[in-house]
Amino acid sequence: VIHRPANALKELLENSVDAGSTNISVVSKGGGLKLLQITDNGCGIKKEDMAIAVERFTTSKLRDYDDLQSISTFGFRGEALASVSHVAHLSITTMTADSPCAYKAHYSDSKLVPAKEGDSVDPRACAGIKGTVISVEDLFYNVASRRQALKNPAEEYSKIVDVVSRYSLRFPKIGFTCKKMGDNTADVKTRPNSSVKDNIRNIYSAALARELLELAEESNSPKVKVEAHLSNPNYSMKRMTFVLFINGRLVECSPIRRCLEQVYSPYLPKGAHPFVYMSLEFPPESLDVNVHPTKNEVRFQDEELVIDFLQEVIEKKLLGSNASRTFYTQTLMPGAADVSHEDAEEKLPPGLKNAIVPPPKSMVRTTAATEAGQMEAFVTRLPPTTDLSQSRVSTKRQRGEPAGGMVAAVDHRGGALPEDVEEVLPPTIRKKARARKDCGLTSVRALMATIEDKAHEGLTELMRDHAFVGSATDTLALVQHGTRLFLVDLPLLTKEAAYQSCIKRFGDMDQIKLSPPAPVRMLVRAVLDTPDAGWSPDDGEKDEIAEFVTNLLVKQKGEMLGVYFGMRFDAETEMLETLPELLDHYVPPLNLLPMFLLRLAIQVDWTSEDKCFQTIAKEFAEFYMVREGATTADALPRELRAYAAGAAAESDRGRSSQSQLSHLSQVLQSQKGGEGAAGDDAAKHRGEETAGEGGAAAPKAEDDEDGRESTAGTDGVGGI
Repeated sequence: VIHRPANALKELLENSVDAGSTNISVVSKGGGLKLLQITDNGCGIKKEDMAIAVERFTTSKLRDYDDLQSISTFGFRGEALASVSHVAHLSITTMTADSPCAYKAHYSDSKLVPAKEGDSVDPRACAGIKGTVISVEDLFYNVASRRQALKNPAEEYSKIVDVVSRYSLRFPKIGFTCKKMGDNTADVKTRPNSSVKDNIRNIYSAALARELLELAEESNSPKVKVEAHLSNPNYSMKRMTFVLFINGRLVECSPIRRCLEQVYSPYLPKGAHPFVYMSLEFPPESLDVNVHPTKNEVRFQDEELVIDFLQEVIEKKLLGSNASRTFYTQTLMPGAADVSHEDAEEKLPPGLKNAIVPPPKSMVRTTAATEAGQMEAFVTRLPPTTDLSQSRVSTKRQRGEPAGGMVAAVDHRGGALPEDVEEVLPPTIRKKARARKDCGLTSVRALMATIEDKAHEGLTELMRDHAFVGSATDTLALVQHGTRLFLVDLPLLTKEAAYQSCIKRFGDMDQIKLSPPAPVRMLVRAVLDTPDAGWSPDDGEKDEIAEFVTNLLVKQKGEMLGVYFGMRFDAETEMLETLPELLDHYVPPLNLLPMFLLRLAIQVDWTSEDKCFQTIAKEFAEFYMVREGATTADALPRELRAYAAGAAAESDRGRSSQSQLSHLSQVLQSQKGGEGAAGDDAAKHRGEETAGEGGAAAPKAEDDEDGRESTAGTDGVGGI
C-alpha cells in the first residue's frame, strides 16, 4: 500500500539492495510527487522478464515453494512495482552484465504501455550502464483525494531524506545519495564501505558520534542477535530518534521503544531523549514480515523474552558508562571581562539573590519515600550476602532480591566487590514487603491492639519518613526527619522492632537456616557453666536442667514453636535447624544462642496462651537486640567456642557496620504500615536534636514509675 512518496521509496530501495547494489542514488522533484527516481548498479532485469516485472504475485526472489517459510530477502519485487504502477506513470531502464545494451519500458496498471501513441509496447533498446533506473512520475495523478492531502512538498521531501538516512545506517557498505532535481549538492551522501559510526557522524552530527556506545550481543534463548549504537548519558535530544531494523527491514516496534524509554529514564533529565540505532537478526522461520500493509511492522516469536534480553544488555551497557560525565566549556577570548560570582549576584533581581543557595538548615536529605529511579542511577546496591560460599547462615529468600539499602559499590568488610558479584547486582527496584497472613487468634490480636493503642503519632511519623545519616557508635545512630537530626538508641529500637515483628508475623515468618544445626542439649549444658547463667547448687544438677530444657523445647513445645515462630527442631537429633527472620536480612548474635535457649525454657509463662505468646516475643526481642560487642564465647567450654566464634562472625554483619544500620533504617520504614508505628515506649532517642537552627527538641518517650523507659520486655509496648 502506497500512502506517500516515502512508502514507494522504501520499497524501491529494498529492491535495489536485494539486487546487490553498491551505489544507490535518489532524485526527487516536488517532494517525490512529480518525480521520484532511483538509480542503482545492481544486477539489473533481463529483457525477457521486463514484460512481467510489475505484475502482481511475480517475483525473482523465490526458487522453490519452501522458500516461503524462510524469507531472507525484502519480499516480492513485483508487488511493490505493481502497486506503484497503479497510482503513477512508471518507467524502468535496466541493463544486465551480459546484455549488449540497456532496455527501457513504460508501465501502467501492471501492464506494458507504449511511450507514445502508436509506438510498440515492447521494451526499447537504449544507451545505459549496468543496473536499474526506476522513474515514478506524477504520483497519485489518478487519486485526487490522496494528492490533495499531500500539499506540502517540503514535508514529503524531509520524509524521503529520513528514509535514505536510515537505510544508510543499516547498509554502510552501500553508498547512498539523495538530492532534489537540479541541485548541485546532495542532502544525504555516504561513501561505500564506510562504517555505521561514520554515517551517523555524516548524517546527524559529530557531537552524537563522540557519545555513542557500541553494543553487540547474541542470545540462544531467545534466538536473536543485536547490534546497536546508543547515545550515552552525556547526550540527549528533544525528541527520541529510534532507528530499528529487523532482518534488514526498516520497521517500528512500540514495545521495544517503550523498553528503551524506561531504561534511559533514570539517566536523562526530564524531557530529554536518547538516540538509538538497533539492528536485530532473527532466524527467518521465526519472523512474519507480511502482517502490515506497508510492511512497517513485523512479528517475531518470544517477543517478551526478546524485550527482557534487550533491557538487560542495554542496562548493563549504560551502567558501565555512567561512571563519569563529560562537560564542554567555552574558553573566553583574550580581553573578555571575567564576571565573578559576586557580580552575577548583584545583577540579579532583589527577589532572586537569596534563592541561589538555600540555607543549610532548610535542606533535607533524600529519604526512602523518594520516587524510585531518581537516585539509584548513580549508586550501586550490595547484594544481601556478598560471600555465598563461606556463609554459615542462609535465608529462604531468593538471592536476587535487593536488600533495600543504597550504599557505595564497596564491600563493607573492606575492598572492592568481586567481579562475579558486580555482574549479578540486582536492578534498582525498591523492595516491597510481602503480604502476610492475618492471624485469627484472639490473644495475638489483643497483643497487636496493645501495640497500636500505645503508638505515638510523632514517633510514628519520624520512623516512617526519616533519612538515615550514619552511625555514631555501635549502639547509636543518627537519623534526620525534616530539618532535625536525632540520636537513636539502637538496642532499645531493635528490641522493640523485634518484639513487634514477632507479634505481627505470628504464624507466617520467614526463616533463617542454621548451617550446621545447633545442638540444643550441648549448648544449654555449656551455658550453665558460665557466670551469666546464675546457676547455684539449689537449682539442681546441670545435666538434669539441660535434660529438662531440651525435652521442653524440642519434644513438648517444638511443634508449636515451629508453626507459630519459625523455630524448627529435629526431634531425633535434638538439633535447632531454623530461627525466625524478624528483621529482614538481619542475623541475631548467635553467640548468645545458648543463653536464649535457656531463658526460653525457664522465663516463658507456659500456663496461659496470651502470657505465653507475649513472653516468648519478649525473649526473642532480647535475643535479637543490637548490643555493644558483649559476648559469652570466651566463657564457653572449648568444644563450643568454634561454633560460637563462627556464629558471632556471621552476626557481626548485622551488628555494627554502617551499611547494615542504613538497611535497618529502611526496614523500619517499610514495616511501619502494619507493625505499629513509633510508640511511647519505643526507640529511646537520647533526647536532643543536634541539627537545625531553632528546631524543637526530639520527642521523649514516657517513663515508668522507676524512671526507666519501658521496652519490649514490659507490658507498655510501643509501636515503631
